[in-house]
Amino acid sequence: MLYPPEFSHGLDFEQYFFANRYWFFGIQSAVVLFDVVETLQKGAEHLRSVPGPYAFLIAAFLVITVVGLITSKRLVHGLLAVAWSATILSYLFFSAVARIVEH
Repeated sequence: MLYPPEFSHGLDFEQYFFANRYWFFGIQSAVVLFDVVETLQKGAEHLRSVPGPYAFLIAAFLVITVVGLITSKRLVHGLLAVAWSATILSYLFFSAVARIVEH
């Protein structure tokens, strides 16, 4: 999806990425929304309680994917990659801290 399985030496990867960004960010949006539905269906009785930062994670992911869908500016997509990484690392850090504080 991001890169073709086979390509010629003259392929412009940036152009290929932007041509397929709707699929890439659309699938990411669908996965995030599916995760919310799945989490709500399972509830706390079948899983450990959902960490507090989960709502922030979902909101940030949805903002990132929507911005990725609507813009084709290279700089913005570079910032989205940094934002995505920072969001995941923040979620992991704050979830771990919350679990430590609970115990």
